[in-house]
Amino acid sequence: MDTTYLKTFVEVTRCGSFSKAAKTLCVTQSAVSRRIQFMEGHYGTLLLDRSAALLVPTGAGRLVYEKAQRIRALEDELAGELQSLSGSPPFWFACTRPFGMAFLPAIMKRFMTRYEGKVDIRLSFETPAAALEGLRENRQDLIVIEHWDELDLTPFSAVNLGEDEMIFISSPLLGLPTPMVSIDELVRQRLYRRREDCCSGKLLAFNMAAIGRNSIDFDRVLHYDDLNVIIESVCAGEGIALVSKSLVERRLEEGTLHEHRVEGFRHFRKRTLVYRDKILRDQPLRYFIDCVRNAFGVGMETQAPFPSL
Repeated sequence: MDTTYLKTFVEVTRCGSFSKAAKTLCVTQSAVSRRIQFMEGHYGTLLLDRSAALLVPTGAGRLVYEKAQRIRALEDELAGELQSLSGSPPFWFACTRPFGMAFLPAIMKRFMTRYEGKVDIRLSFETPAAALEGLRENRQDLIVIEHWDELDLTPFSAVNLGEDEMIFISSPLLGLPTPMVSIDELVRQRLYRRREDCCSGKLLAFNMAAIGRNSIDFDRVLHYDDLNVIIESVCAGEGIALVSKSLVERRLEEGTLHEHRVEGFRHFRKRTLVYRDKILRDQPLRYFIDCVRNAFGVGMETQAPFPSL
């Protein structure tokens, strides 16, 4: 079992409350409740007595609590021993795939000129929601996400990296007008998309609703999780896609792709670096943040968390 569940159970037992444990763990109360329900389903027995105002462990719960404490102690001991062998702990960084493809290689090249062989970086590509959840659950140290909606980033610090422009792309073979194109002309084309929960898919749904249309108006939709496959398919004249302009700037300059915008569409989304303040005590992490912000020419001033909708 993922030790995140055991950690959650320990906190709930200590606090006697889902809501208090959620604040300690920096997750939602519903996330805490789901984890406890998962554990009870996994073990096939109730672990908490919910009959009183204060949650208390059942007999089985007390046993799980005791064993969870031992497992966590062993986990901490293992992490400490591995750290002593490597000389420094790994740091965990998550970003969206478009950022990783367009900007991360140059950022990593600059970072590695100083820290190659000295720092263990664990990188993962995540959706904005998954990356932010990883940060809240202490599975990530810092993240870079693109998002079109306002996010509650409490209690983290955030650096605004500017806006990311989203455009429709097509091959010149399709003969679509540029730069403005009507939505009626676009829905007649085959649309290449990534999975439904990606930011571009949500942005498309938002924009279609804003002009009184629906994403299902595209009657020919193909889903690929590989952005390279999508871009190559569009270059071959097989359809269109809504992508970050930063991914295809070279192809736009070469003329192998055309860019399109739709009147009434929101074509820009925010790009934000988010991190926990405590990582600033780690010099490699501070330098990594410097490399990210320097790539976008922004200062280190942090912005206030975005308000929740």
